[in-house]
Amino acid sequence: MKEFYSLENIKKHLRKSDTLIAKLLLVPIGVRVTFLIANYTNFKPATISLFGLILGIFSAYLFYIQEIYFAIIVYFFSINLDVVDGLVARLKKIESVRGIIFDNYIDFIVLIINIYALVLINLENEILVNLLIVYLIIHFLESWIDFGVFSIFIFYKKKKIIKLNVLDNYLFNLKIFLEKNNLRTIFFYYQERYFCIFIILPLLNFNFKFLLMVLVLTIIMINFKVIFDISMIKISLRNKINHSFKFRDNIGE
Repeated sequence: MKEFYSLENIKKHLRKSDTLIAKLLLVPIGVRVTFLIANYTNFKPATISLFGLILGIFSAYLFYIQEIYFAIIVYFFSINLDVVDGLVARLKKIESVRGIIFDNYIDFIVLIINIYALVLINLENEILVNLLIVYLIIHFLESWIDFGVFSIFIFYKKKKIIKLNVLDNYLFNLKIFLEKNNLRTIFFYYQERYFCIFIILPLLNFNFKFLLMVLVLTIIMINFKVIFDISMIKISLRNKINHSFKFRDNIGE
């Protein structure tokens, strides 16, 4: 007999903390979509990811033909399926390396083609086009920065004595405080950026000042994330406390 997954059971497989946009918009819808998919279909996470890719391509096309409102709606459901595929994988315990890689490729393709569509319809606005290109560059630089953080983890793991400072303790206490409300310390992350660029920016008629604000906030938060991650690495290794990073789930093990 096929297992039935209740909403409460599905919610138990959510991340312990999430970004504000995810918590307020993506997760509530994602949980209900997961309920329908998990109970009434046999779709695997890779299939759901593929549907997300199709919606992402369609949203780019709608942006290109300047059906902005329809494009926004389709794009929103595309990124929502990015939540659903991971939730279904954890719920049914069918996570795999191939699935993770496939999901990352799809995220990359959806981002590129939708940015490209926005560039094409704003070619006369050189400032906006340049800012969109700068965002892509920053996005990919962030991956190199994450690799640098992993190198710092390796460095501290070899040290016998790790000293903490006031900032380390403050950031750890801030993390604990926010997690009580199921919020991430890094509040302006990928979901927030995508929401700003592909939903709010078109609604603001592609106001370049808004996009510039998003870029500035992105740069600030990337740098804050480096400081935060270094503090969490030190605290996790010193006190053997589990903390989730992009490169490892349980650093304290």
